[in-house]
Amino acid sequence: MQTILLPPVVFLLTIVVMILLNQYIPVVRFWETHICWIGVPMIVLGLIIAQWHVRLFKKLGTNVNTFKDPDILTTDGLFRYSRNPVYLGFLIALAGVGIVLGSATPFLAWAGFGLLTNYWYIPFEERAMLRKFGADYVDYKRRVRRWL
Repeated sequence: MQTILLPPVVFLLTIVVMILLNQYIPVVRFWETHICWIGVPMIVLGLIIAQWHVRLFKKLGTNVNTFKDPDILTTDGLFRYSRNPVYLGFLIALAGVGIVLGSATPFLAWAGFGLLTNYWYIPFEERAMLRKFGADYVDYKRRVRRWL
């Protein structure tokens, strides 16, 4: 059986990779330590955005699992402005982690997470949404941008 990593697992693995890159290949220190704490509110904001929408899924009775067919076309919350607010929250939080770490190399992992999300997870989900919701999803895609 093929094992596929769920986005939250990849999110956590990305944090580990960011820390390792910062520890062992700290290329270009960006700022002094006291400025690095600016990343903390970004981490908190990103996690709040992601968790808020996971709770919204549960409230609406739809599944959160990327690899299961969707139950409901969710257009509430930040889904009015972004088709992917959970991934957006993850990226904001990861950017905050990169700022806290304070060097350039962690952002390689951040970019990797963004590319993986944009070119693999999201297209996979969008195909499932199109199969399930057809014209309603096409209309939603027309009205709401992928990220912001």
